[in-house]
Amino acid sequence: MEELPVEDPGHMASAERQLRDWEGFITGKKLTDDTSSDTMISKEQLPKGTRVVRQGREKELGYMPDGITVVIGEDDTVQRVYRG
Repeated sequence: MEELPVEDPGHMASAERQLRDWEGFITGKKLTDDTSSDTMISKEQLPKGTRVVRQGREKELGYMPDGITVVIGEDDTVQRVYRG
């Protein structure tokens, strides 16, 4: 029987820490094309493969195991960030 590779817990912890750091950086910022203020962030600044969803519609999209989801409120402000 073939053994499945075991994920490196150090790598997983590092990736999770990076996600949390990034979440802390963008939460509360307005998602917009105008980045003249440090309270704004553009979609181009998000990591490749990141999807943006309006708050309350996350479950409609389902789980995306290899990506990051950014949840925005009605005013386009980032509410939370999660993997999946």
